[in-house]
Amino acid sequence: MRRAPDQLSTSPGGGVSPGSQPASVRVLLEASEDELRTDHTEQLTAPVGEHVGTKLTIEHVMPQSRRNHWPPLDDDPLEGADRDELVHTLGNLTLVTARLNPALGNMAWQDERQWLGKHSLLRLTHGTLLNPPPTVDVGDRADGWDENRIRSLGSYLASLALRIWPSGDDLLAS
Repeated sequence: MRRAPDQLSTSPGGGVSPGSQPASVRVLLEASEDELRTDHTEQLTAPVGEHVGTKLTIEHVMPQSRRNHWPPLDDDPLEGADRDELVHTLGNLTLVTARLNPALGNMAWQDERQWLGKHSLLRLTHGTLLNPPPTVDVGDRADGWDENRIRSLGSYLASLALRIWPSGDDLLAS
């Protein structure tokens, strides 16, 4: 069983934050990837040696420095304050190779979506980011990457984390 990340917390804007430690975030995303795989999914191994450039890194789908490429929505009275808060939450994070991460840079969502579709093999990307997670109604899903989509994906990934790491009370009861 994987060691649980330090803790999950909910931000005031509704995002689910995996904490500030990159190692905890990575453990949570890797465990989510494992949970999304089935007996029919190709098994990928972590790159080593000369393939270390393909190591998986944390990618912010909506970039951390996005102001020029991801302006606030026209009808946003907060002028992107929600985005500032949600950019580091679980619903805005995924895993990509160390080579793909800088290539994505501050791309607009439509371009980033194409690159991820072409270069990622992960269930985390295809099963939750590029396509709606099982718990999300396709009719409720916008084509763009926005605050609602980040919150929705964050909630879904948090539910996966709770399935992987039940609370201490649940462990004691079993």
